[in-house]
Amino acid sequence: MSYLRQSPQEDRNFVSRICDIAILSMLQILVVFLPLLFLVQNEEIFEFNKMIFVYIVASLIITAWAVKTVVEKKLTFKRTPFDWFIIFFLFSQLISTVLSIHPRTSLFGYYTRFHGGLFSTVSYFILFFATTTFIKKRHVPGFVGVTLIGAFLAALYAFPEHFGHSPSCLLLTNTFNASCWIQDVQNRVFGTFGQPNWLAAYLILLLPLGMTLGLFDAQKVKPQVARLKLGATVVSGVLTFLFFATLLFTKSRSGVLGFGVSLVIFILLMMFQLFKKTLSTSRFPKLLIFGGTLTLLLMTGLVFGTPYSPTLSQFISQKNQLVEQPSTQPVAVDRLEVGGTDSGDIRRIVWKGAIKVWKRYPLFGSGVETFAYSYYLDRPMEHNTVSEWDFLYNKAHNEELNFLATTGVFGLATYGILQAIIGWFLFKEAFFGKDRNTALLATAVLTGLIDLHISNFLGFSTVVVTVLMYVLPALVIAQISDEQHIEWQLFSLKPASAIHEPLLSFIGINLKKISTKMFGVRNSSEKVTAGQWVLVSIASMIGIFMVVQISMIWFADHYYSKAKDAYTNNDFETALSRLKIAIELSPREGLYYELYSKVASQYAIALLQENKNELGTQFANSALEASTTSIKLNPVHINFYKTRNQVLVTLAQAKPELYDAALETLHVAEQLSPTDPKLVYYSALVENAQGNTKQTQKDLYTAIEMKPNYDSARYMLGQLLEIDKNYGGAKEQYQYILENIAPNNETVQKRLDAVATFSAKKK
Repeated sequence: MSYLRQSPQEDRNFVSRICDIAILSMLQILVVFLPLLFLVQNEEIFEFNKMIFVYIVASLIITAWAVKTVVEKKLTFKRTPFDWFIIFFLFSQLISTVLSIHPRTSLFGYYTRFHGGLFSTVSYFILFFATTTFIKKRHVPGFVGVTLIGAFLAALYAFPEHFGHSPSCLLLTNTFNASCWIQDVQNRVFGTFGQPNWLAAYLILLLPLGMTLGLFDAQKVKPQVARLKLGATVVSGVLTFLFFATLLFTKSRSGVLGFGVSLVIFILLMMFQLFKKTLSTSRFPKLLIFGGTLTLLLMTGLVFGTPYSPTLSQFISQKNQLVEQPSTQPVAVDRLEVGGTDSGDIRRIVWKGAIKVWKRYPLFGSGVETFAYSYYLDRPMEHNTVSEWDFLYNKAHNEELNFLATTGVFGLATYGILQAIIGWFLFKEAFFGKDRNTALLATAVLTGLIDLHISNFLGFSTVVVTVLMYVLPALVIAQISDEQHIEWQLFSLKPASAIHEPLLSFIGINLKKISTKMFGVRNSSEKVTAGQWVLVSIASMIGIFMVVQISMIWFADHYYSKAKDAYTNNDFETALSRLKIAIELSPREGLYYELYSKVASQYAIALLQENKNELGTQFANSALEASTTSIKLNPVHINFYKTRNQVLVTLAQAKPELYDAALETLHVAEQLSPTDPKLVYYSALVENAQGNTKQTQKDLYTAIEMKPNYDSARYMLGQLLEIDKNYGGAKEQYQYILENIAPNNETVQKRLDAVATFSAKKK
């Protein structure tokens, strides 16, 4: 580190340098290890741990920054062209959080996603301003290098999954295969990201940077420059191949489409730069390197194929068979889940619902990250026809529509303007920049961001790409100049450049007297005073407090995950004890109470069946109390009502009067999600348990009307019609299932045969 080469001076200079080194080191650690981070000890092993890591790093950075500010008695930060636009965007997120239908979700993000809440957005901008302020021009090449090292390791981790060898399985089960994953990781790799599209978004963001690595001018004029250039070119080629091949292995249509579109822009900008007059002395070698990089991309695409084209071997095979037999192989489609309805059909339905949500909350949206709740009030009826009809959609699968639905016109406008300003700034540096390295860096970052935004149009952002979405433009700012810092005097609340302003001067005089009494006369050689050490201690304790609170969130999720594992194994006592710890660590998280109510209700029934009435009643009451608490904490989460219905129906085995409460719960839920046929089906089950046959049949017909291919509802209706000796109606339901839903369902076939027999006897 260059800071260490400075001669030691006074205490405050030493502490300040330590803070600088700490902030720079934490930023470097972040970009290297964040893509690689996942822990199996949690419920969501990928995004959750990445978000927690960002929170911790941001907390440590802001603490070190505060200590530096106290010691130097001034707050120093670098002005950027984006400052006011960032403030407006943060303001839009704050308003949407305050007016949110569930403010806690808007603060922390939707559970299992976590990214996107107000706290995460603030953390990202802390990282942005820390990068612009503390990374100097001389640090930029090294920072680019460590960023690419992180990407190299992440891609290298995912690459062998395509060939059936997952490093994760080697770490977790000591077997170098892909058997440890439920997902077909060999078909679509995801490495340390947990989802193929998330890995693809990360790779396309950094692919242009890897491609340009061999084109940067060496900073040192030495005999070793030629060898440095050769090494950079080789590394660039390796990164280009590895990134692009791994991208193809994800089979992400949105990722490949985004990269393909931005590649055209990338080529045009690069050709413009390579034919500048100032590059006349080294144009041919750079053209040769650039041409080789594009050729490598083409060859990699031919060998491994893309989601839109076959592999080279498949192409040759199809060509040889073309005359004998035309190919009837269907075109591969990307799906939100493998084997389901085409993702394009699902997205169109979800987007339609997102627009309806925006119309309901036009200005500020339903609240940051509340799509999982607001969507179901406006969920289109046709959503019931897709294979993922009963999934909970917590994103609009379109970044812009997600902002529109959850933060309204104001949120989308401020986000769009901020991204447009960043893009325009990068374009100007790429097109008009005088420094060749800055222009190359701006070109790579610009095209990477274009890649990302195109990909996000068909999906949504995640933790890693959002960190880089703000850190990479900050590197371009750092590359331009080190002379745009604004210093705010800590105890006068005025910038050095605005010392003439009367109001600030008036406030500054009073505060200056106070600060002089507390800390003594300030001069360039003073040491850290006792008063400053007190403030340093306070800032440090606040930083420790933030890290502890973040750690408690992690441990709460850890115990929640372990509780779910115990519940799966019917170990109710262990599950409940772990949930109690999770609730103690995070008492405002409704999800923990929801699971507690489910486990406690089943445990209560088991105890009552064993004639342990007192203990069983105790856990039954605990289940009801926990269920009530979960809904109080989050009254707009549709799953909490479904769980409460399950709890009440379970306990109704001992207390039949709870069936009425179950129906009441379902009726409230139907108001939150009026197009959900499962809620109507649940009502039918409860009505049937109470002996209300006519109402049961009415509910089943309603559920079938909402979802014609609802096999469970049709089968139950067929059974009830059998009991009523309406064999023709029962036959109609069973035939529909066999002809349109499940042709090989043996149980339904047996009922159909039985109905035919009964019908014949009746005749």
